Amino acid sequence: MRICFILFVALFAYSSTAYSVENLDFKVRSYPLGNLVYQLDCMAKIKNCSREAYVKLWKQQLNWNDSDDLNLKKWSLLRKKYRGEIKLNGKEASPMALPWSGPRGIQIGHKFSIATTHADSREQLKRFLEVIVAPEDMQRIDEVIDHFSPRFSSWWNKNVKNKVQKNITETQNLLEKPKIQKRIKEFANFYDASLPKKYLIYINLFYRPELGTRGTKATVYENHALVEFIPGKPAKESIGVVIHELCHFFHMVSTDKKKAAFVSRFAKSNNQYAIAAHNLSNEALATAFGNGIFAKLILNQKRYSEKLKKKNSFYNNEAIDKAAKSLIPFLEKWLSEKKTMYHPTFVNKFVKLLESRIPNLLKRPEQLLSETIYTYNPKYSKIFEEKISRTLRGGTYSGSIEDQYVKKKYENFPKLTVVAFATLSDLNKLKENKLIFDKDLQSMSSFFKKKKPFVYSVLRKDLGYTFVISGGSSSNIELEFKRLRLAKSRFVGFLN
Repeated sequence: MRICFILFVALFAYSSTAYSVENLDFKVRSYPLGNLVYQLDCMAKIKNCSREAYVKLWKQQLNWNDSDDLNLKKWSLLRKKYRGEIKLNGKEASPMALPWSGPRGIQIGHKFSIATTHADSREQLKRFLEVIVAPEDMQRIDEVIDHFSPRFSSWWNKNVKNKVQKNITETQNLLEKPKIQKRIKEFANFYDASLPKKYLIYINLFYRPELGTRGTKATVYENHALVEFIPGKPAKESIGVVIHELCHFFHMVSTDKKKAAFVSRFAKSNNQYAIAAHNLSNEALATAFGNGIFAKLILNQKRYSEKLKKKNSFYNNEAIDKAAKSLIPFLEKWLSEKKTMYHPTFVNKFVKLLESRIPNLLKRPEQLLSETIYTYNPKYSKIFEEKISRTLRGGTYSGSIEDQYVKKKYENFPKLTVVAFATLSDLNKLKENKLIFDKDLQSMSSFFKKKKPFVYSVLRKDLGYTFVISGGSSSNIELEFKRLRLAKSRFVGFLN
């Protein structure tokens, strides 16, 4: 096993270590400049992160003021400008029975974030960003960083520097252990990850102050894991999150052909809970591996048993948390047999296991609300985009009821759930698109006359669901959607 260490030292940088696990090279690092940009992104609501903690840090310890509000708004506008996808030329991806919500092309927003994790100086940041950022915007980016940098640098050097280095060293020491490298190899094999030799994966650590809500956030962009850590918390307590994100990466890089075969087994299943199980599968599997099986390997038995029994200790979502914990014995056996997730029997066993262990959670409409088409009357576009969409997880495909993109998405993936935020005038269009039927149109039309908000459910012939939500005002729409999410069981007709 080749192990090499690379130390980067600069005025504004800290250590970065690289080492190898067969076909994978890992580099663990944490740069102050990257941490500053991460905090700005977080406070500007660009990333899924521990926003409350960073807002409290700046307001309580770094003297937040009115000019900070203006500069954060400028930062938000700059970051939102660089979004979208570059579609790649080449062979078309394999068609799937259910959509793949991961990236297919080059995500500009992700590339921006990746560039900031590489930079250990302002000069490097400019060099990395200038390939995607317009020259006039590069100057604006410099101005925002100039504004926040003095206070951040002083705080970092005084309070954070040594703690970050300690966590890097602890993380690297854990990942070098043979038993851990063996598990990582087993996880990669389960996902049948398609990687070239010596593929480099970056584990970027971000200091998360112990303020606000508990817990940490993490995400993965291409071969970059972005992981928050809390000072003083042993790396072995949080490294499961790193492995969780690594599992998402392994899934992402398996071939389109294999992913297509995998999702088609859910789509073709006659089990009424197959789509709900599919919607849980990506997070439940990564959680079972990273937060469960991997944690079991490195924590003592007492600590692991405590986490296993505690509600939402693996994942802050009841269905994902319980699904992951239910899957652990099954997945441990599957790993020992060296089978992949693409084995012909896996999906059927996976669905039946969840049906037997968490039936009350599978039957909730909430499990149908990820990997979902959301369509709306234009009057509800603002409430959807600014409020509702931010509460969603998984792949969401949205547009107005008149949008041909939405119609085509449903025609291509008829098993997907459709949620329509509609007015009376939209019902005929929904019927024309075969999302509701005559009796549904009549029932809802009569209810509209009462001028009361409602949620109405249709079980379509393809066994997919359409949920129609109406409320007059935007606030009522938001409340009715919340009512749908909290419903304990699937229903047809009006939600009581």
